[in-house]
Amino acid sequence: FFFLMIRRPPRSTQSRSSAASDVYKRQLVGGPLNFLFWIGNESPEETTKMYHAYLGGHYLQPFWTFGFHQSRYGWPNLAKITDVARQFKENDLPLDTMWSDIDYMVEQRDFTIDDERYPPEQFREFLNDYQLRFVPIIDAGIAIGDNKAFEEGFERNVYIKNAWGANLVGRVWPGYTNWVDFSHPNATGYWQDMFRIFREKLPFGGIWLDMNEYANFCNGECNPWSKQPDSGDEDLPYLPGGTYLSDKTLSINARHYDGVTELYWHNINGLAENMVTRKVLDNLGYEDVFLLSRANYPGLGKYSAIWSGDNAANYEFMQLSIPHAFSYNIYGIPFTGSDICGFAWNTTEQLCARWMQLGAFFPFSRNHNAIDAIDQEPYALGEDVLITSRVSLKARYSLLKWYYSKFVELNGTGSVFRPLMWQYPSDDKVYEDQVLNNQILISDTLMLAPALNENQVSVWPYLPKDKWYDFKLGNKIQGSLDDPAYHEVQAPLREVLPIFMRAGTILYNQSSENVTRVTHLTNRFDLVIALSDLQDGKFTAKGKMMTINDYSDIKKVQKQCFSQDGCFIDLNVEAKITDISLDVAINFESKGDPIVEQNIITRIYVYGVKLYQCQTPGEFLHSQNNQGLLSVSEHGKGITQERVGVSLKRFDQSEEVVVVIDTDTVSYTHLRAHETPEHLVCRLLLEKKKKTNKQ
Repeated sequence: FFFLMIRRPPRSTQSRSSAASDVYKRQLVGGPLNFLFWIGNESPEETTKMYHAYLGGHYLQPFWTFGFHQSRYGWPNLAKITDVARQFKENDLPLDTMWSDIDYMVEQRDFTIDDERYPPEQFREFLNDYQLRFVPIIDAGIAIGDNKAFEEGFERNVYIKNAWGANLVGRVWPGYTNWVDFSHPNATGYWQDMFRIFREKLPFGGIWLDMNEYANFCNGECNPWSKQPDSGDEDLPYLPGGTYLSDKTLSINARHYDGVTELYWHNINGLAENMVTRKVLDNLGYEDVFLLSRANYPGLGKYSAIWSGDNAANYEFMQLSIPHAFSYNIYGIPFTGSDICGFAWNTTEQLCARWMQLGAFFPFSRNHNAIDAIDQEPYALGEDVLITSRVSLKARYSLLKWYYSKFVELNGTGSVFRPLMWQYPSDDKVYEDQVLNNQILISDTLMLAPALNENQVSVWPYLPKDKWYDFKLGNKIQGSLDDPAYHEVQAPLREVLPIFMRAGTILYNQSSENVTRVTHLTNRFDLVIALSDLQDGKFTAKGKMMTINDYSDIKKVQKQCFSQDGCFIDLNVEAKITDISLDVAINFESKGDPIVEQNIITRIYVYGVKLYQCQTPGEFLHSQNNQGLLSVSEHGKGITQERVGVSLKRFDQSEEVVVVIDTDTVSYTHLRAHETPEHLVCRLLLEKKKKTNKQ
């Protein structure tokens, strides 16, 4: 695979000369073209990492941002926001962050708070009482008039100029506006002072940088006080797409501090704003504040996250959210998502339930909608949405520490939310639209198969050549010797979407019962081991686990995980099954010498163990002396446990069972979840042999 980046002029058009031709025509308005190639190997991920390294890597967002976010354009006051948070709590719905669109401002002016509708002191109390973060929007245009943000910017002369040298005037939500020129040497100090004053009023957890392309309600300049100069579009050799480049944005002959015109600067307005914003937040010591941007340019991921922008409440936009997220992972902005249930128009109960099923597993998971649409919070649309949202978000939170660890593991380069071609580049089927854009890989471990169409009751995911398990139940869906195939899987509402686990991988998750905040998650985990067949009754699997136990301390995460020794332990599992014993060896190894903090493994699920079939349901499987062996080693030292409880769960007439090893108990562990009359459940007590030899 190779990756081609064309650093091109601000606007151009391209066309294919014929449907069957590989010849493209590109027409330009002028300027240089730079071609950069990254030539990797057969893995798209390796080439993607090379590109991300060139861009400077991507920013690791703080752990709290991986919780669920609720937003709305049109919440009129703090009382409404408090009511939303209350209903999340009463309905046992996880929630970490509340957002506000321009509603919180005084006359929609940046860096202002309406003290009557959003009294800051009461707002602080609300955030503390509910243990929530708050993310306000900041639009790019600074309102002209009697407000500190405008006056300070005017005094420091930081605004973009028109062709005549006056401050360019446009218009957005608050009325007539100027825009900050982030190439100006005074811009950083101005921006830093504005955020310092703003956070003294309200302790925001993140900043939402919107309208930062820059968006403008006028075409070019709309100065009501004097005749404005021409936009500069008339001087172009042709109009790309037949539309003026200044349409709904700034005049292309506007001037920046360094003399470069908007024609050549426009594409990096958003990047420049994010660079300066990240710098001033760091200068002010706001270590766990994250940024979300609407505008994008190569390198944005080093400073900010991104979402797909304003979408609409229909199935097409829900479907498009998947390739959008794939694209941003390739672009180097892996923490991304779309407005769940749709921003514009009224959603429906079924659509919102399906979107919550899907959106619960996006890296950035936020429900957001428009001022003129119906309420679409997870509790607002009926039982299907409520129950589907609850079980889906609880599933997200149960996996959240493992999910976050995959982003930490990247250390700035690579992807997490991927198409199947990332793992199976030589399989032609994974490039077909129904697979490429409809199925999702989370790292190399889990595959999601969402229902994306109205009235859909089942899905037909394609499983490439590999052994695959149903993640929720542990039963085998496709064997390693089977041909790759499509499989029909039921996809009901009020349940988590279909999830499959690839053989040979390991993940860790935990109970999300009574969990509604990321801070409620403990350091007690289950290991899920999906065994891959070798031969002669031998099986193997590999994974990683973070060695720190406070994921919310971003400073510690960055210091330890990005050091030479890192913060990961490799989990290497070897299992062997005979007619009289089950041996499972779990080796914890590390390449460096990471600091290992207390993390407790309370239960181990082993998928894909082949055992002789029980004669009758509930019959004991007898091994010699009723003994088996579970060995666990950490840095060469055996972890002692006098006895472990083990239960076996068999599916229908399958030759395979799920072994559940409970390391916390000396009694039997009976796993009865999902049991039906067709399932044969075998229970076995394995007494752990004490080991004196060091691994």
